[in-house]
Amino acid sequence: MGSPKVDKLLLKIIPSADAQVLALKAGELDMIELQPGPVVRELMAEPNIKVMTAPSTYIYYIDFNLRRYPMNLTEFRVAVAHAINKEQILNILLLGMGKVGDSVMVPGLPLWYNPNVTKYEYNPEKAKEILDRIGLRDIDGDGYREYPNGSKLVLKMPTINVGIWPRLSELVAKMLEEVGLKVEVIPAEAGTVIDLLLNKWDFDINVLGWRLYFDPDPYLYESFHSSRIRPGGLNWVGYSNPEVDELLEKQRKAINIEERRKIIFKIQEILARDLPWIPLVYPDLIYAVRIDTFRGWVAVPRYGLRNVYSWINLEEKTPLRAVAYFPWYKYPLISISLGLCFLIALTYSSGVHRIILPIFFLFSSSIMGIASSASVRFSYPSSRSIVFPVDEYGRSAFSSPLTLSSAISGYLDSLMAFL
Repeated sequence: MGSPKVDKLLLKIIPSADAQVLALKAGELDMIELQPGPVVRELMAEPNIKVMTAPSTYIYYIDFNLRRYPMNLTEFRVAVAHAINKEQILNILLLGMGKVGDSVMVPGLPLWYNPNVTKYEYNPEKAKEILDRIGLRDIDGDGYREYPNGSKLVLKMPTINVGIWPRLSELVAKMLEEVGLKVEVIPAEAGTVIDLLLNKWDFDINVLGWRLYFDPDPYLYESFHSSRIRPGGLNWVGYSNPEVDELLEKQRKAINIEERRKIIFKIQEILARDLPWIPLVYPDLIYAVRIDTFRGWVAVPRYGLRNVYSWINLEEKTPLRAVAYFPWYKYPLISISLGLCFLIALTYSSGVHRIILPIFFLFSSSIMGIASSASVRFSYPSSRSIVFPVDEYGRSAFSSPLTLSSAISGYLDSLMAFL
């Protein structure tokens, strides 16, 4: 791929997402990572900004507290699955930037993703039929279902109060209410929600997300093995299935990758049947880049635009051009002499030389200008940098200092473009 066309990576911290967007619009940044929302559409309308996406290994899902009734009934979870319009969530929450979810594994890891698991189509009428059949009916006619003993059924949904989680919780709650399930959304700080899930197990239903790494074991084993049902454990839903436990242990010992793949596929099939989680969507990574500065961004699954291929491939949209000029007014005798030489060359030359000699003269005088510390004009300031997010709290940038050789090559590039 050759050497990078830039020399440095610089880190620039801009904690506020709003400030990052403003800086990108002002041309102070060259790339930022975005969260789904109105700002994405806003940036799409900017003439010098392009919104780009890349496949991720994220999954957003609904999970259930399987220790509580009626969440411990598979039929109830199937009814909830039929009540959820995943396409609507994808389009409203993610502006269509992602895929509808079906398996607990993600298509961003194609080796381990099983696309042929049981799928639950959006069918609110079927959801209502199932809920009626298991005894959860609207007894008092207020539009919400009660327990079989007549007491109110209210599902507690703690949700993180920042990012996409309030909106996702709102969408899920509204869809469940359309089939008669009343949901109490409880917004709280991330630490409080995690404590309710991992330690206190004080929830009925929840929406959350995972980011998977390259191997599925840490994610699947920690989330679904019964040994992880403990305070602080990641199996906070309380899912326990001896067959899944056995398969999770077996895949850890498998040497042949195809054998292990079949085991992972089988685990996904069982989880899609048991539904301790309902996969919702696989969101894409979303970025906004300036298109008037650099080109060559390379989208890589899981890493998005922040990857070594981008750093090697990136180059300025218009090659960096340096046009040096000789400060004639500072050196009048030299200027007059050069001017006379130019006129003589132009007068006594003919044919192709009439073109070549003036060009040689201009080039020579430009090099003299550089050598004598004359001003050098650039189409981009030498302080120009590419800025990209390192994580949700920081942004990085890189820039290329101009050297004499790059100035000369820039001059030649401009000259050839002119000719």
